[in-house]
Amino acid sequence: MTLLLIISCTFIFFVLQGKDEQRTDAAWTYYLQSSLPDIELPLYVHYQNQHGKADVREPEAPSEVAAMAQQLQYDPGFQRALKSGQLFSPSGLAPEGWQSARKQFETLLAKSVTDHYGFVPAQPRPVTWFSHMFLHGSADHLFGNMVVLFIVGYLVEEALGAGLFLLCYLLAGLGANALDLALHSERLVVGVGASGAISGVMAMFVVLFGLQRIRFLYWVVVYLDFFMAPALLVLPVWMVNEAYQMWADKDGMINNTAHLGGFAAGAVLAGLYRLSRRKDEQPVVLDAGPSEAEQLAAQLHKVHLLLADLAFDRARTLLRPLVQQHPQQAELLQAYYQASRWQGDSEDYHLATGRLLAWNALPVEQAREVLNHYLTHARPVPRLSASLMANLGKRLLQAGFLPEGVRLCRALLARDRQHRALPALLLLVARASREQGDTAHTQLALTLLRQHFPGSAEDQLSAQW
Repeated sequence: MTLLLIISCTFIFFVLQGKDEQRTDAAWTYYLQSSLPDIELPLYVHYQNQHGKADVREPEAPSEVAAMAQQLQYDPGFQRALKSGQLFSPSGLAPEGWQSARKQFETLLAKSVTDHYGFVPAQPRPVTWFSHMFLHGSADHLFGNMVVLFIVGYLVEEALGAGLFLLCYLLAGLGANALDLALHSERLVVGVGASGAISGVMAMFVVLFGLQRIRFLYWVVVYLDFFMAPALLVLPVWMVNEAYQMWADKDGMINNTAHLGGFAAGAVLAGLYRLSRRKDEQPVVLDAGPSEAEQLAAQLHKVHLLLADLAFDRARTLLRPLVQQHPQQAELLQAYYQASRWQGDSEDYHLATGRLLAWNALPVEQAREVLNHYLTHARPVPRLSASLMANLGKRLLQAGFLPEGVRLCRALLARDRQHRALPALLLLVARASREQGDTAHTQLALTLLRQHFPGSAEDQLSAQW
């Protein structure tokens, strides 16, 4: 979902908003070449004089005319008075041609995706409460927002799940609008940007993870790696991005004042999420004392509370002895893996993954997912035993998961070329790749089978194909 949001915002900015500058320029060119400046500028000067600005005079230079035209367009009091006819005295009737020219100008201005779908507090429309979250005022604005979303979005999504993450993202954006509307209900300037929603994601990240040490990705030219640091480290990054956007916002379209509303909404949503996942423990007191099964159930309950509270370090500390005592307990294995899966260089991660993959009752689709995660994140290298690779490779190939099966078969060949499970595994690779039309892997598997295990039952069986 995080990736989808990043792609959507980028596509909308570069494709749908790509020609907005030309559209806006065309609208203002029409305005300046029409009769509107001759009609509206004197009215605006008079309006300003009436409201205590006696030094305002009609502009003469073209640049001054354009500047005042922009100013009057976004002055809420003047626009109300203009469109109500109050400024056309004494009859109250607008000069001939004004209404059609004004309508044409506003039609041209609305062709800009930014102007049409941005949020205007003085004229809120239902669609703009949501559409503004996917628009951006500049490439810098887009880049800054997407970097912050990339840093924190994936981890928040991992904690909440894709659906709940999207819901909270949109609600944070609505919270940003709500505060903007409360503070600037008469503003006519268009507000755009995912910053309010992303501020909410940042708040959710801080509330959910706090001082917990997590893995951060870094990338220098072609070198990519991770480092461990407290989650709060990203808060200064977000604050620097906010400060830069405020400094770089030349047109005033970035909704900076709404970011606080998004942050507050995100903090509230994350707080409610954490409260909803906490359950009061009800200890059961028995005269004879709790049984072993009841003790294990109580410990598992504590583990699940810690996982729901994202207290992975404490959960692992509790799980280590439990897994040693109950190595075949499925729920313990699953919980141990969930508590360790983002610590790719830890002994817990290697141990939890190995034990989970060795559990034959693990659904093969989940085994595939766990394996791919492990092969990607294990540091310094994966540590699967030869027997586990052979057994897991067999299960995956029988289920039709050829890439993972081939990968395990190659790893086993590199580890032990004479492993007793290799003939059957190579035959499975040949059969699965042949069924999927992968002739290259079929031939390679058969060649290796004949080279390393000539005369074996599997070699004789493959000769009949």
